[in-house]
Amino acid sequence: MGMVLAVVMAAVLACPAFAARRADAARRFETGRPAPKAKAGKARTLTLADFSGAKYAALASAQGFSATSMKGAGRESASADQGGLRIRFNNIRWQGLVMKCPADLSTTDWAGFSTVVLDLENPSELDVKVSFSMRNEPETWSEGKVAYFYARVPGKSRGAWRMPIIQLRYTNGWTWPAQRPFEDISGWGRVNTRALVEAWITIEQADRDDELVLHSLKLENPVPAEGWIDRYGQRSDVSWPDKVKSDEDIKRADRREAGELEKARKVADFDEYCAWKDGPKLKATGFFRVEKVDGKWWFVAPNGRLFYATGVDCVVGGVEARFDDTVRAAHSWLPSKEGKCADAWGNGGESVNFYKVNLIRKWGEERYWAKWRERGLARMNAWGMTSIGNWSNWRDDDVVAAKKFPWVDWGPYIWEKVDVPYVSNGIHDVFHPGFDGLLKRMCEPLAKMRDDPLLIGHFVHNEVSWSGFPAGVVNGTKLHARKVLLLRLMARYETVERLNRLWGTTATSFETISWPEREAEKKLSPVAWQDLAEFRGEFADAWYRQWAAAVRAADPNHLVLGSRLHQGNRPEEVYEACARYMDVVSFNHYDVEPPVEEFARFAKIADKPMMVGEYGFHSYDYGLLSAAVPVANSGEAGVGYRYYTENLAVSPSCVGAHYFQYCDEPVTGRSLDRETAFHGFVSVADVPHRWLTNASRETAERLYRVKAGRLQPFAEKPKR
Repeated sequence: MGMVLAVVMAAVLACPAFAARRADAARRFETGRPAPKAKAGKARTLTLADFSGAKYAALASAQGFSATSMKGAGRESASADQGGLRIRFNNIRWQGLVMKCPADLSTTDWAGFSTVVLDLENPSELDVKVSFSMRNEPETWSEGKVAYFYARVPGKSRGAWRMPIIQLRYTNGWTWPAQRPFEDISGWGRVNTRALVEAWITIEQADRDDELVLHSLKLENPVPAEGWIDRYGQRSDVSWPDKVKSDEDIKRADRREAGELEKARKVADFDEYCAWKDGPKLKATGFFRVEKVDGKWWFVAPNGRLFYATGVDCVVGGVEARFDDTVRAAHSWLPSKEGKCADAWGNGGESVNFYKVNLIRKWGEERYWAKWRERGLARMNAWGMTSIGNWSNWRDDDVVAAKKFPWVDWGPYIWEKVDVPYVSNGIHDVFHPGFDGLLKRMCEPLAKMRDDPLLIGHFVHNEVSWSGFPAGVVNGTKLHARKVLLLRLMARYETVERLNRLWGTTATSFETISWPEREAEKKLSPVAWQDLAEFRGEFADAWYRQWAAAVRAADPNHLVLGSRLHQGNRPEEVYEACARYMDVVSFNHYDVEPPVEEFARFAKIADKPMMVGEYGFHSYDYGLLSAAVPVANSGEAGVGYRYYTENLAVSPSCVGAHYFQYCDEPVTGRSLDRETAFHGFVSVADVPHRWLTNASRETAERLYRVKAGRLQPFAEKPKR
């Protein structure tokens, strides 16, 4: 397969001498061919629809909506003189105004632009939630063929809703910064923007007769459809400080950082375990444990000093980018699969790790791995971290001798393919006769870590779907868990007629009970939800009890750190079961505000130490295509780090928090699941993001005193 080698920005493409020099430098890795050039003189905008035209009123009326063309209609709204389409949605939910491409919208190919702009107005006093979706097939919801955006439009407001679409060919969307007057902006999905067949505009309220005024739909900001990722794995159409433009830039940044790290000193409050050197001294046990001191939960280090866990997740040698033909075309250059960069290819050549390529450029193929490990430990010290976070390759045999830092382990190998079925995502059937054997096999590798004094503990899982449990267990006809549920229901209700009356269902027998498939039918009665919550609690009790026992059988010396409950997957009965058997209850949490109030609420149910396994802040000025917790700019991400970390530490229940993650995710999405919404502490070129590293050090200098209540936490919130 020929590899693509080109300069992607239009100005550089126009300079043959520069392109030749770049090609010569690249031949050290591989020869290649030019990427396709963007068309010269492309317009900055392309109008897809001018809704003042009479055809759009006819289109809306034909689909059952009340519609009026406002062209020349006087001053009916704040901007009626500019024309538009006033459409009443007639209490129709989910069924949007469908516009076909190219019959109703001017083109099927939107790939040459970065943004679609919908100019709309809410003429009523009440807020309206609007969605805009794009499809590759009519009415489809299939993965990879539909993408959609949401926004809340305040009453009596008009604005241009700018929706980024460049990412939709590569990855699922997340959320975007606020743009007035719109609020609560988010999106999801993946679609081929080269071959769109229709777009929908939908009102989501089901009980109101809402109106919108649509003015225009346009494409803005031309971008190259191909070759827009440079030879360092960076976007070539975005600039930022410390962006790498040559191999010498990488080496220059390395020399600068090496000099800074040589001068860096351990935080004054830290002892050899990064525990609180000047804090209370408790009994030394040789391993990490948890203990409540003066009303606050703490980790306790092996030497008896109080310890609070900070750090970053995924301290690994980069993240592999997923590859298909679309992603491949986005790159202006790819490394050879043979020779010095062979290590950068994974999954049988179906994914590539540009971070590794850049490490090899920096340190050479023989030395890069050892140098990377050494640099990582030096950074933890300089950044003021106290531990290595989850998903880090700190358990591998070749790094055992290099460990000089507290760390957490991801725990059992949960990705093993087994015969025990899932009830819902990540949750194996605890009532299956093979479940005990499954846990034993998964936990056996933990035994080799039992004597490591720097290991804090093991997680048992990650973000499993407790919210999906009710549907999964009701519809899982082959599940042992369903059989147990039906026995409970038969004992409680005796006849299916009585169950139907109290659940609001129409089953002909207990065996035919099923979860409603249509959204409108999912209004099960409160009695049904209570029964299912009660059974979920029974199941969770057995699930956490057996996980905890299996981990402790393999490694009795270290803590069991819970299953990293995610937002939307934290039912109280699940928390209670987790707290009953785990040493620490862990959460993954993505928001500006730390979950202090939620921790306080859970502590009333069961007083246990808690920690956050993942959090973060993200901006678009360093090349991300989407963001999990968007803030105004990279500087505000550093503000977010300080605000979240210090205010979370104030919680009496919290014993630590790990930031997600160490290295930036690939621009077009990681190989696991196309995710590309997270900044790391270092770029794909292994250059530290100083807006994060400086913030982490500043927080570290005062964190133990903040946790102990001797200092107030950082009070400034990040701007969004």
